[in-house]
Formats: sequence, structure tokens, C-alpha cells
Amino acid sequence: RQMCIRDSLINYLDERGVEKAVLLQDRARPARQILEICRMFRDRLIPFCKVDPRNHSWLESLKRYVEEGVKGVGEYTVKLPVDHVLNRRVYEVCGRLEIPILIHLAWHPDNEYGLLDKPGLKGLESVVSEHSSTIFIMHAQGWWREVSAIVNPDVAYPKGPVGEPGRAVEILEDYPNVYGDLSAYSGYNALARDAGFAKWFLERFSNRLLYGSDLLDFFRPERSLLRLLLSLGISDSSLSRILHGNLARLINP
Repeated sequence: RQMCIRDSLINYLDERGVEKAVLLQDRARPARQILEICRMFRDRLIPFCKVDPRNHSWLESLKRYVEEGVKGVGEYTVKLPVDHVLNRRVYEVCGRLEIPILIHLAWHPDNEYGLLDKPGLKGLESVVSEHSSTIFIMHAQGWWREVSAIVNPDVAYPKGPVGEPGRAVEILEDYPNVYGDLSAYSGYNALARDAGFAKWFLERFSNRLLYGSDLLDFFRPERSLLRLLLSLGISDSSLSRILHGNLARLINP
């Protein structure tokens, strides 16, 4: 197992000059395994974990994982409305424990997994407003397609110029506890679809955006978020915050 990790993930980080990275818990691995992996490479990997509020023991498990070094919840993928009472309980606890929660916001009710909200993100806005002491890191198609005011509910990865900024931009403007995770094709597409908008957006919210890969450029090298960020000509200070400064401030590893 150690050799597999070293030959894949650690080499991946080395090739890109990444000093440290957050390791999210996926659907295939239990939180305990994520903690074990991060302990093997404690100078390189920072653990997050998943929880499911439909499981009666989730709170005790989360508290124990935080005591053992978990720095956040994510990727949070429970297929319930984003403003469901069970999800609100998780947000409240994350605020009390002073850890961020990284939310996969689904783009369609028939999506395989991810929290649900309607176009316009009214449910999300209600929870980030109510849980103002909780840090929300937003991720996936349901969030990133909302950089534009025009949202087709049947399109996960919209193309073309953004035009008028949308609800994701407004929420970032209005709620300082909301951050954006640029990883995966959803984040990449939100920038690549309109370079002029992307440069403005990155500069405007450089203190609220987080670089991540979700291994997108591993499987599709032509979709390198790092290369895209460098090509847009944003300031060195903005780039530094996006690449590492913002995350370091949030989790203080």
C-alpha cells in the first residue's frame, strides 16, 4: 500500500512542485484509512473525512477523527437538500469544531451523489447566512455553473462567455464564510469558458479561492488548472493566495 501511494499520489505532487495537499475521503475508503495514509506522509498530506448525518454515530466519529488530526469535512456528498435539517446539524458542528466543510453540490436531482439545491442557490444562501461561523468550501457543477446569471438546469458544464455574473459570485460577495474549490472539471470549466471573466473573478476573490486538482490533470493532462491559472496573467500575490495561502489560513496545518 505504501509503495502504491508513493508511486502515484506522492509522485504526482512531486512532479507539480506541491509541498502539501489535502487528501479528501472518497467513497471507496473509510476515514480510518485516510488517517493512516496521511500519517505515513504527515509532512505532505492533510486529512479530511466524510460524515453521514443519517448514521446515528456520526458526531462521535467526527469528534474522534478531529482529535486524531482531521482538519475538515469533505468531500461532503450526502444526497439531501443542502438546507435539510440533518445537513444543518453537520454545519453547526463544523462551526463549533472550527473546521471547514467542503461540499459537493450536485447539478441535477438525478445525479449519483452530492447535495441538492435548485438553480439560484437559495437553499445554500440560507445555510451560509444562518451558519456564519462555519467555513463552507463549495465544489462541483451545481456551484460552478452559477458563476453566470444564465443557468440551464440540464447542463452541467456550460460553455461560452459568462456575461452577467451569477449567484455564486453574489454569494462570494455577500458571505465571507464561503470559499470556492477550483478543482475538477467543474472548476476548470468555470474559468476556461471565459478568460476575461476568469481573470477578473480570480483577482476579485483571490482571498476566497482554493487551488485543487481532483486529479483532473492526471487523467486529462490537457486540462491543467495550474497551467490555466498561469496563463491568465493574474498577480503574483493573487496566485500565491489561491495556490496555498488561503488553505493554509483555513486549516493551519
